[in-house]
Amino acid sequence: MTFDLAYTFSYTGINGKNNFSALNINDLIFDVVQLNPKTSAENMMSVRKKIQKWVQHAGDHLPKSAKLTTRVLKSSL
Repeated sequence: MTFDLAYTFSYTGINGKNNFSALNINDLIFDVVQLNPKTSAENMMSVRKKIQKWVQHAGDHLPKSAKLTTRVLKSSL
């Protein structure tokens, strides 16, 4: 997922953003973490917190102009 796309989501869908936790990819990430021998000890809550943090800070990786463009596009939908 690109930072541009992630910027349009919040984990729970608050503040007018899309709900990431409702996507199938959320469960897929957890399943992949469980299958990896190095990360199989991770529980659902720790994976969820890491996903939340990544989605929350996705906008930090975008230039200001990209954030404004994303907001304008979202509001026009």
